[in-house]
Amino acid sequence: MRGSPLLEWAIVAMVALVCFIPMKRLTQSVSLPLSHAHSHSVTPKVAEVKVEEAWLEIKCSHVPEQIEIYQNETLLWEGGGACDLDAEFAVQISEGRNELVFVFRWSEEVEQAYVDMEIEVASHPLLSWGGWSSGEDTRSWFLEWEASL
Repeated sequence: MRGSPLLEWAIVAMVALVCFIPMKRLTQSVSLPLSHAHSHSVTPKVAEVKVEEAWLEIKCSHVPEQIEIYQNETLLWEGGGACDLDAEFAVQISEGRNELVFVFRWSEEVEQAYVDMEIEVASHPLLSWGGWSSGEDTRSWFLEWEASL
């Protein structure tokens, strides 16, 4: 037994209407009254930047030809030639965050190398990162601490 096409159309229209009304309410734009839009001036806060000492321990599965560490396009440290490296440099930290860019250079014989790094910044807890690398590889490490000690 087949249903009536008119009944089927009515059911589809009713379901579409039931879905349309909440979607319309969710996507409506709300504008503030003009009297409240400029009631108080907001001055943007400039983030405080602290320069702190950092200690980085790098362990590699293969010997890297060279490793460079940058912050804001400024070279902080470079080294290589050993599987275990220690680096010490000053970093700028803004609002408990920082981004370091690493450039790894491996010899052509190395297909894949694993890199394990731990960084400790003077007033923040230890952070660690690990990953695979090969050839000339550029990686960003976003450091973020929840709260300073």
